[in-house]
Amino acid sequence: MRPSRARRTEQIFVAAEPELRAAIEAEAARRDTSMSSAIRALIRSALASQAGNLQGATS
Repeated sequence: MRPSRARRTEQIFVAAEPELRAAIEAEAARRDTSMSSAIRALIRSALASQAGNLQGATS
């Protein structure tokens, strides 16, 4: 039997206003993907942008 590995993902539950949900649904449709994939991509983009801003501030 294989030893169990640690999970690399977590479940996140997102509650959003109707306008934000509509914007996420539109982005998912534009990308031709699921809402969860669109949310993950948007979070990655926001975190990368924030990391870039922090890096520029410390230079």
